[in-house]
Order: sequence, then C-alpha cells, then structure tokens
Amino acid sequence: MVLTVDLGDIASGLGGELVLPGHDDPVLVPSATVSRMLCDAMITGVLARRLDCSRRGDGRADLEAWLRDASHDVLYVGREHRTVPPRLRRALERRDRHCDFPGCRVDLSRTHAHHVIPWEEGGSTDIDNLVLLCPRHHHVVHEGGWVVSATDRRPTETGYWAFAPPRPRP
Repeated sequence: MVLTVDLGDIASGLGGELVLPGHDDPVLVPSATVSRMLCDAMITGVLARRLDCSRRGDGRADLEAWLRDASHDVLYVGREHRTVPPRLRRALERRDRHCDFPGCRVDLSRTHAHHVIPWEEGGSTDIDNLVLLCPRHHHVVHEGGWVVSATDRRPTETGYWAFAPPRPRP
C-alpha cells in the first residue's frame, strides 16, 4: 500500500491519502491514523516540489506534456527504517511480555512496537520511547486519545509505561 502525506498537511492535522492494491481511488486518512501507520513502518521518503496544476490544458497532448514535466520534479528519493531492529525487539519483549495496555495479555507475536513520542515529531527508536501494543490498543492509543507516559521505573523494567484515558469532552 502507498500512503501519501504532505508534511505541511500532517503538521496541521489534515492527514494523508492511502492507495490500496487493486483500488483506483485513494482513501483519505486522518492524521491520527497516519501517525499510527507510521509508528512502526518501513518508509520510502520522496521529496518533491509542489506542482502548479493550473498549467494543464484540456487536451491529451497538454496532459501528456504536464505528466512529462512532473516526472522531473522529484528532487530526492531515500529510504528510512523506523522498524525496531531484532535485538531491540527482543529487549521490548522481555520487558513488556505482552501487549502493555492495562489488562491486555495479547501474545508478543501479535504486538506492534509503538513510538510513544511519534517518529515524525522527533521520537527515537529506543527502548525508552517504545511500548508493545496489540493492534486494538495501538489503535486506541493513536485514535482514542489515550496518553502513554513514563513512570519512575527504569526503561528496561516491566511497568515502565503508564496509560491514562482520554479526558472527557465538555
């Protein structure tokens, strides 16, 4: 699948577009979902300048010329890994033992490594910024407003993370 996110849009909370294999139309994705998807994903970054679409005319030749011009607007393509390396994953598994959300005991094999401080906000892929969550609770944390914060324990000790429910809306 391909998730397209404009950095300005994500910073202002607008989200991105998701293209699924076998589908022609992208799905609009809210910023909380973008953050959850980027939490433990392999990323290919593409830096491109924004195109002035008003240059297009109505004819096929104009469209083909516009597409040819657009192909030259990619300035940089790189690969960045946000996934947790195997050694760190083993340390997380030893510390968390299962989904770390309160009361959940989903097996380690079904958990995601969640960046508490999101990667796109400068969070690191270090044990003191990662917690194992099952897909359900990963969704709850990102899109349900739950807050994850460190306790006074060491990052390698079980119980390092505390979870707080979202504040009630007035």
